[in-house]
Amino acid sequence: MLKLLMVAGLLLAQNDAGNQPAPDNAQPAANQPADAAAGDPDKSQEQPAAAAKPPGLASMLTPMLLIFGLFYLMFMMPERKKRANLKQQLDQLKTNDQILTIGGILGKVSRVNKEADEVTLILDDSNNTRMKVVRSAIRQILTDEDKNK
Repeated sequence: MLKLLMVAGLLLAQNDAGNQPAPDNAQPAANQPADAAAGDPDKSQEQPAAAAKPPGLASMLTPMLLIFGLFYLMFMMPERKKRANLKQQLDQLKTNDQILTIGGILGKVSRVNKEADEVTLILDDSNNTRMKVVRSAIRQILTDEDKNK
């Protein structure tokens, strides 16, 4: 898909360059002054063709904007949705939820302290091992589907 958008941007740039009018440097003989027609060698020579104009700003920005738009749609928007979803889940965090931390630690929530922005986890029920983590260290709140994996 990225290649398709890049090709489309390049085609648009070429199309913009192709639509620019060619400079009209060659004048017909009827419009030349009388002394040029009389044989003055300096003035009777044709003027050299003007250098090709550089592509316009729009034709250069079009591919860049297409690439940025694609980058936003593929990377930035899904990440923003994921962060918003995790923030909503962290706001609804309650006792006995199973979570996964960014360090890979699995635990069950025993207490949520929203003022201190920390969560106390029970790591092992048999010997009552507890651990305090900050809420930003929680990667995922596990559901029943995640627990069966």
